[in-house]
Amino acid sequence: MTNPELLKLKALLVDDDSFVRSTLRQSLIQIGFPPVNVHEASDGSEAMQVTLNVRPHVVLCDVHMPVEDGFAYLLRLRKAPIAEVAAIPVIMLTADSVEKTVMIAKELYVDGYLVKPVSIDALRRTLGRALRSALPWPHTISTITLDG
Repeated sequence: MTNPELLKLKALLVDDDSFVRSTLRQSLIQIGFPPVNVHEASDGSEAMQVTLNVRPHVVLCDVHMPVEDGFAYLLRLRKAPIAEVAAIPVIMLTADSVEKTVMIAKELYVDGYLVKPVSIDALRRTLGRALRSALPWPHTISTITLDG
């Protein structure tokens, strides 16, 4: 993918499983994210630190993690005093498809919910929707094409 706007975007992968993070990293690179713009964290607490330092344009986050889970991270993010941080799109990427978990995600204004394992096409579509609906942004992103 050679979309110039996509090359400027930063992503944060939050998962306690390093293999999952590695797999997601490769998927994002295949979609068109530059490797240097894909950041990682192993739990919600670390993710919040990375979020404040890096200011990613999108976060892909697991739900169930030790130390601080994905919902605790999402709640802290949505309550951030900096509006552009609070508005960062978050896509939950989890093996948990239980209705209660999905409803909690909706209540916390999640921007996408994918059940693992996820195909690159599903990831591409969900990223596209989340990024297009994310306004206002600190950077102007007019159109982002993630299609094939």
